[in-house]
Amino acid sequence: MRDRIITLIFGMVAVLIIFIAFVTWMAFHPPAKPSVAFDFATVALLILVGLAAFIGLMNFLSFCAHWIGISDPRQAFGLPEGTVRAILTVAFIVLVGVLASYLLTHSEGRVSFAKDPIVIKGISEADAQQLVLRLSSEGLAVAVAGTGSNPGTRDIQFFARSDYRLADDVAKQVLTILSTILAAMIGFYFGARPGDAPRTDDPAERSRLLAELNGLIAKEPTPDAVRKALDPKLAITEPEKKKAVDKAKADLAEIDQKVEAARKSLADLSLPIDKVRAAQADAKTALGKLPDLKQQIEKI
Repeated sequence: MRDRIITLIFGMVAVLIIFIAFVTWMAFHPPAKPSVAFDFATVALLILVGLAAFIGLMNFLSFCAHWIGISDPRQAFGLPEGTVRAILTVAFIVLVGVLASYLLTHSEGRVSFAKDPIVIKGISEADAQQLVLRLSSEGLAVAVAGTGSNPGTRDIQFFARSDYRLADDVAKQVLTILSTILAAMIGFYFGARPGDAPRTDDPAERSRLLAELNGLIAKEPTPDAVRKALDPKLAITEPEKKKAVDKAKADLAEIDQKVEAARKSLADLSLPIDKVRAAQADAKTALGKLPDLKQQIEKI
């Protein structure tokens, strides 16, 4: 059975690698005149491939962790605590670096003016000079000798100025947002955190809390005594009294739930002691309601 699972996993990995290679080849070998739909489909496929590759990698790591005996079923993908968070943080660091590098290299290929000029033909000498002055604020305008039948005319060649302000604003906003998120992630996952301090769990305190809980449960009226007082009332069919019985039954169930939660927290040695104390306090508060609850049941 184990050999079949290993074969299945490696088969899935092989299929995933072939699919990634195919999509990557398609992305770097576009047709001669790619359309907008093709570009969008390529980007969408690359995103899906990246997601599939990430999930496949995490499953492979999970299998390896289970194989060598360091898996933790309480954590994501069964990996040791903090592994997934560290992977996501490193992946985000790489994403920011790649995006920043792309924006930097992409900006180097910019041109100040359009390559193909706009030609205005057959303009008189005086009008040509005025038009050149008016267009100079929007680009590069040059008056050349006319090519028409009138020898006294001029042709205007206008090279529009390239405007990258919108792209620059978007790039700045994206980098600012990503940098802020990156700083927060690094500070949260790799910085000093009080929750990462060594636990000072004292077994003697757990024993004391367990003895205290048992004493509270044995104190009169006990939950069993209240439950015995409630049992005869369950057969009542009068609407008003039935409503009071249902409320008492719900309150007793809530008390039992708090007591059971406290017992489970005391038995779970991996649970921090502060959470054990909180569960103990909730159970103590709930058990303190038993006398009033018994009186309410007796009045029904």
